[in-house]
Amino acid sequence: MTDNSQSGTTHTLSDDRLIYLIVLCATWIWGHRLFESVWLDEALAYWTSSGSLYETVLRAFKYQGQSPLYYVILYFARLVAGNSEFGLRIPSVICTAASAIIVYRLGNLLLDRLSAISATGIFITLEGSTFAASNVRPYCLALLFSVASIYYLLLWLLKAKRRALLFYALTYLLAFYSHYLYGAVGLIHIVIFLTFKPRPSLNALKVIVILLAMAVLTSPGIYHLLYIHNRMNLLAVNGVITTYQLMTSVIRPYTPIILLLAYLYTIVVTPGKLYLKKAVKTLFSRKLSWILIWLLAPAPLLYLLSVLLSASSLFKEQYTYWTEPAAALVMATLISQIAPEKTKRTLIAIFIITATLFDFSRSIRTENYRDAVKYLSTIPSVDRTPLLYYSALVESQNVDWLKNKSHHDYLSAPLYFYRYQDPLILLPLAPASPESREYWKDKIEPVISSHITLTVMGSDIISFNDVEISNIFVNIFKQYGYKPVKIKHFGKVWVLRLKR
Repeated sequence: MTDNSQSGTTHTLSDDRLIYLIVLCATWIWGHRLFESVWLDEALAYWTSSGSLYETVLRAFKYQGQSPLYYVILYFARLVAGNSEFGLRIPSVICTAASAIIVYRLGNLLLDRLSAISATGIFITLEGSTFAASNVRPYCLALLFSVASIYYLLLWLLKAKRRALLFYALTYLLAFYSHYLYGAVGLIHIVIFLTFKPRPSLNALKVIVILLAMAVLTSPGIYHLLYIHNRMNLLAVNGVITTYQLMTSVIRPYTPIILLLAYLYTIVVTPGKLYLKKAVKTLFSRKLSWILIWLLAPAPLLYLLSVLLSASSLFKEQYTYWTEPAAALVMATLISQIAPEKTKRTLIAIFIITATLFDFSRSIRTENYRDAVKYLSTIPSVDRTPLLYYSALVESQNVDWLKNKSHHDYLSAPLYFYRYQDPLILLPLAPASPESREYWKDKIEPVISSHITLTVMGSDIISFNDVEISNIFVNIFKQYGYKPVKIKHFGKVWVLRLKR
């Protein structure tokens, strides 16, 4: 095989130019999203880290049900970068950029330099990496350490690097404590270990000591997971996981479709061919077949876990984002079997440009709380009443939480982030449920009876029997003689104004 670091210099699209193109692509795809409105979960992350360091740790355990590692990092990041949307997302983009570098190193270790470049270019366009880079959530950190743990394990097994085993143990622990469900990457470690057996010369005692230390150090997190399981009746939301959700969590179609379009265009403008049989043979080789397990197994396993625990809320696409490097490596392997090399390089460039152009029509966030709060400030003061706020948070099904003022900033986190100062009253998750009747009578009906106009704000991120929650509230308030004057939508966020 020709050394790509040398051959790349003989082409117009050299390795360096492809890398510059990837950097420009990432700057656009990730960068412009850093200034968008926060959505619900981002606002919750901000609130978690908005108190003292002690409060940050406590809130992470109590409210987020997660390790405080990410929130502690966010706490210190806020002190440096401030509380703007951009400032809060800086740790995310840094972590995901570091993940891209590790993907490049993995590609170099398993394939070749040009394949490493193509894997990196693919990785930055994937939905999971784009989400991780541009959101105030712990997935960026968990993604970084999960892919790093795989890289260091391979480095230890394939290259016998002395410190790699120690770095492997450290990065796995950090992945686990970044997000507990990302600890499932340990299953892929077992597959890798069985695929590339350690060399006899390796120190077995050292390996055993490190593995025992890892087991001991993960035990606090496992204890916390058991505590969360005991609260599952509060945290779980009943729902049905569709076949489509499962399939798109295994293989997210956006980037593969763009790659296919780029390939079809490339072979029209440049002579070339994909040797598909050779590509499949390469993917199923001993050296790379474990990557297919990394890509395909996690989502079905998470689905089975959610079914066993009767908790559909456990199955979220974000919990499988640690498979994105595998998707990038699989697609890069296919590209590696295209000849001649000029066509291969042309495809990589066309793919990156196409992905950048397609990104103009791609939306990652669907909740625009910033503009919704701005709209609230335009309502004439004579029409202002206590805002009836529907958080859509699962905790709001617990009436005791709604009554306890210490929970109010958490339950109204987007309003807290955007400094909404006017009085508000929290609405229950299921407003028509029997459990909510007493709260509705004590807290909501006095407001209804004493005002001619009402303002209700919420989000349609959940629905009941396929009916959007905004329409449910329109029907509820009709029973009290109110008619909708205006409903303003900001993505899935809405502000409903009513009058009787």
